[in-house]
Amino acid sequence: NVNYQYGYSYFINGKYEESIAAFRKCVERFPNSDDSRYMLAYVLTRQEKYEEALSVLEDSLAYNPDFLYYHFAKAVALYRLGRNDEAIPEWKIASTIPFDENYGIVHCEALLRLGEIEQCRENIQKCLSMVENSTSMYQTIIWIDAAAYYAEIGDNEEALHWLEKTLSSTDRSWYRIINDQFDYEKLRSLPGALELIKQYEDKLEVELFKMSY
Repeated sequence: NVNYQYGYSYFINGKYEESIAAFRKCVERFPNSDDSRYMLAYVLTRQEKYEEALSVLEDSLAYNPDFLYYHFAKAVALYRLGRNDEAIPEWKIASTIPFDENYGIVHCEALLRLGEIEQCRENIQKCLSMVENSTSMYQTIIWIDAAAYYAEIGDNEEALHWLEKTLSSTDRSWYRIINDQFDYEKLRSLPGALELIKQYEDKLEVELFKMSY
């Protein structure tokens, strides 16, 4: 559990190699830890180490084929490699994962890739409503993901609305997230998005300067 928390803390602070090392140690010491295996593959994928992620996932699926989130992670890695025909069966499995507050966004991704756009919209709205009373950090993650999915669907007005809501959040994890992670390419390319981000980056710099005194 300590190694897992180290891995997660490293990840949210942008220390990706340290995160990967911590999750590897978890998997080596506790091979039955599905969460550690999933997070190891997740961070590897975020770092565009897709083949490594797939190797981890193939081993993990052989170990526990019933952990459906492995299929989601495998679909993401295959999709990023351009192997869409192989990714589709994995997206279909991911879309069957029971919807919950923590992983609802998984459905949005799977439905989007399967072309189920209206169902994807419905699930984005469900995710947003579920975090209305959550912590600011968790809200920020869901808001920025919702903005990214709206951008991919082509709902630009909604995308920019949730982008601005994210940027104005009291939680500042968006600063690293939107710059470091690959999911937001379409969002960043929307007309006015970069200017909006720059506006809040400038504001953040001022706030950080004030906080240093």
